Amino acid sequence: KILSTITHVANDMKLQVEFNPSKVLAYRLLGYEDRAIADTNFRNDAIDAGEVGAGHRVTALYEMVLAGGSVPMSAGAPVADDGAPSTLPREGGLDDFVLVKVRYKSVDAIDTTPATEIAGSLPTALLTESFQAADPDLQWATAVAALAEILKGSPYADRTFLPTIKAIATAQAGLDADRAEFGTLLANIAAKL
Repeated sequence: KILSTITHVANDMKLQVEFNPSKVLAYRLLGYEDRAIADTNFRNDAIDAGEVGAGHRVTALYEMVLAGGSVPMSAGAPVADDGAPSTLPREGGLDDFVLVKVRYKSVDAIDTTPATEIAGSLPTALLTESFQAADPDLQWATAVAALAEILKGSPYADRTFLPTIKAIATAQAGLDADRAEFGTLLANIAAKL
C-alpha cells in the first residue's frame, strides 16, 4: 500500500549515460541491473520505464576505469563484457567526460505523448583529483553504495574502504534524517563487518 501514498511527478523516466571513450576505458553501473534497456530504445517512447515520486531522487552511480588504466580483476567476478561497439552517433563533446540524458513523460501523458528530453555534460576540466575533494553528496552516495557492495558479498567489494565509510557517516550524520539513519545502521552492524 506504500505506493498508493506516492504522488508521481514523472512517468517512464529513462537515463542514458555516454562516457567519452578517450577518457573512460571501462565502467560498471552499481544497481539497476534489472532495469537496463537497450541504448537504441532510449528514445523509443513506447518502452516502459520508471516512475518518479514527489520529493524522491534517482541516483545512478558508476564505477569507472579511466583511460590509460587497467580493468581490475576480482576473484569471483564475472568476466568483463566488452559489449558491441555502439552504432549510435556520439552526442557528447570532445572535451566532455560524460553526457547524461534524461527522458520522461508528464504524469498525465498517454502512450502516444512524446517524452521530454534534457541533457547535460560534465567537462573533463571539472573533475576532481581526489575523493576527499568531492562533493559531500557524492561522498555519501559512494559510502552507501560501497557498504551495499560489502553487505551483498559483491566480488567488487573493498573492505579496506570501511574506515572511509564510517568517517563519512560520522561527518554527515547531522545533515539530514537519512544520513543520521545510515550512521545509526552502520553503527549497529559495524561489529559484524
